[in-house]
Amino acid sequence: METLVQAAALRPRVEIASHTDPGRDPDKQTNEDAHAYKPTPFGHLLVVCDGMGGHHAGEEASNTALRTIVELLESANLQVPVRGALEHAIRTANDRVYALAPADQAARPGSTIVLAMVQASGAVVAHVGDSRCYLVRQGQAIALTKDHSVVQQMVDAGMLTPEQAVGHPDANRILRALGVAPAVEVDVRADTVPFAAGDTFILCSDGLTDLVNASDIARVVNESATPEEASSRLVDLANERGGHDNITVLAARVLDDATMQAAPTIVNTVPEARPTPGAFAPTAASGPGYTVAHHTPPGAFHPGMPVPMHGMQAGVQPGMQGASGQMPAPMVPQAPPSAPSSGRLPPAPYSNPSLPNSRPMTGSGNVERSILIVGVTLFILLLAVVAAITGILLARPRSKTPSFVDAGAPNGITPPASVVLPADGTPPAPDVAPTEVPSLVPSPSAPRTHHRKPSQ
Repeated sequence: METLVQAAALRPRVEIASHTDPGRDPDKQTNEDAHAYKPTPFGHLLVVCDGMGGHHAGEEASNTALRTIVELLESANLQVPVRGALEHAIRTANDRVYALAPADQAARPGSTIVLAMVQASGAVVAHVGDSRCYLVRQGQAIALTKDHSVVQQMVDAGMLTPEQAVGHPDANRILRALGVAPAVEVDVRADTVPFAAGDTFILCSDGLTDLVNASDIARVVNESATPEEASSRLVDLANERGGHDNITVLAARVLDDATMQAAPTIVNTVPEARPTPGAFAPTAASGPGYTVAHHTPPGAFHPGMPVPMHGMQAGVQPGMQGASGQMPAPMVPQAPPSAPSSGRLPPAPYSNPSLPNSRPMTGSGNVERSILIVGVTLFILLLAVVAAITGILLARPRSKTPSFVDAGAPNGITPPASVVLPADGTPPAPDVAPTEVPSLVPSPSAPRTHHRKPSQ
């Protein structure tokens, strides 16, 4: 099935096409994938879901998730941050899919999901499971999501290389999905994805990525004149290589540069784009007032339009390598390079760039280095002062507490000249305090007396 739509009245302008096929496996001729395009108050919504649980259970799970996402985001409040709205919609979809089966049922229906909200300011991407989103730009496919799967976990841990992950026996084991547990952890990409006119977003199920790598995706999209041609050729390529699962590809080519300014791009008063007569036929995933993806008439987009770039690195998924090719020279040299945290996304030109980690280094690093050096110097000086004081104290002679005795000169010690004893040896008069003489050579047998101040 092919569908096609042109959303020329909205910003950014996009061309959207999709193609889905049950594949070549005779046991999987019930297509459990579901996908949709819908203009929302936030922007262009692109969604792909891959159901699981066996035949109609998986089909019901994917369609339930899809309807929930479209319903909530189509009526979303613009006062809510877009990332919060996407996460809330996906969590609600998890609740509804989980409710499809009794809580004690062992084998539960479930669904993966990947969605992109394409706004004038950039794209916001969220996913659960192993359905993926790529940004294709002039011969390279950049992975914007990372699979929640056992194989991806092994690649991250260094147990497998991406090449070894291809065809791995555990390739179908995923760690997260909608409907398998009462709660789900949602990955919403932290950075807004920039794009330039001519870039193409590819959302797909694992029926494609199990058999078609990132280099193939980039090549097919680059060689295709329209999104509908690209989506159809990618599905055909997966079927040529075995088609062991349902295959779905949703392609969206943008015709405008991202502004990178945080502002809503679509309001509720914008009329919905009309599909080309005869090009759109609702599927079982459709319902009353429900729109699935459809694409533009040929000729609306001029292939080969230049896309300014500033270097690119392709993101890597298990068994996937970014496509290689001769990169064009930058058309807008003043655009600063950026290095978002995930997906290794290359920069694109904007009228007002403001991406995370895209600002060049300033003098703040030198200031921090100077503060660190001063702090270390002061600490060393403090240690030197403490060491000097300690050395002085240790160098002083230790004084022992002398033992005192009553007046007289025991042990043959001659009293000081200032002390005068009567001739008869009698002690001084009572009004004269006895003189204490330090014993310079204490007698071992003489007991030490301690004078303590009496307690009051």
